[in-house]
Amino acid sequence: YEEIRQSYRSALLQSHPDKLLNSIDTPNSGKDAEDRFVKVQQAWETLSDSRSRALYDSELQSLRSDELFTEDVILEDMTAEDTEEGLEFYYQCRCGDSFLISGSELEEIGCKL
Repeated sequence: YEEIRQSYRSALLQSHPDKLLNSIDTPNSGKDAEDRFVKVQQAWETLSDSRSRALYDSELQSLRSDELFTEDVILEDMTAEDTEEGLEFYYQCRCGDSFLISGSELEEIGCKL
């Protein structure tokens, strides 16, 4: 918590509109500084509360997991099952869930069975 608080205070001082008045060069600089200041405030509100920080960390981890662990699956790696609706192919994912595609869906995308 203390590290987050120190980072917040440092970012707050660097982005506070009153501190940046003398360094504004363009008409948009003031708006950009204000936007940055608001974002620093919002980050503090999220990270200063243990529950909201845990939720934020969980969502961030989930996003990173989605990006890191996607993989290509080839039809030969899937298990075929003949059901009342026709052929279905499934693949057991590492997450414990499974990926399922029907034979008709495969035919629609041009895959010949």
